[in-house]
Amino acid sequence: MWNEFDDPRIGYEGKTFPSDYDFPYVLTIIFGKRFKDLRSKLDELPLYLRIPTYILPFSDDMEISARWRYASGKPYTPREYVNYEQHREGAAKWSTGWWVPTNNINGARFPDYHRLDLSFNCRYNFSSLTLSIFLSLQNIYNRKNIAFYQYVSDGSIENVYQFSFLPVAGIEILF
Repeated sequence: MWNEFDDPRIGYEGKTFPSDYDFPYVLTIIFGKRFKDLRSKLDELPLYLRIPTYILPFSDDMEISARWRYASGKPYTPREYVNYEQHREGAAKWSTGWWVPTNNINGARFPDYHRLDLSFNCRYNFSSLTLSIFLSLQNIYNRKNIAFYQYVSDGSIENVYQFSFLPVAGIEILF
């Protein structure tokens, strides 16, 4: 997914720089298993094995899946902290300097991104509607993927992260 732009600046004719969407390496691996008649098969188990299965919403139409995604770091334009430019901070305070973009457009990259998601989905099919219950566990190993950098007026840089571990659950009714 290499994506470059021609540099329109004077003095940079014939040069290119990576676009914001330049991800040279992307890999997504998805595994899934769909179960048919699972609830019916569980109901045939002996009572002492069957009772624990009622804790989870097992149905006759279920699927479990996992997705792992890797992407090389997103490009960004590095900034430089300079003392010749200052900005007002509040009513009477001025910053000691300011962050300005460098001439190296998208010349740096954030760290590589990866995460693992698990998903559980069960459907209850009725004559006139379908009830679907889902649970998704996103980024289950809680990796801190950097979304961008926050350039603070005191000259420091802070990492701003994407969501860490995020459980998502829901119910969907289809008519």
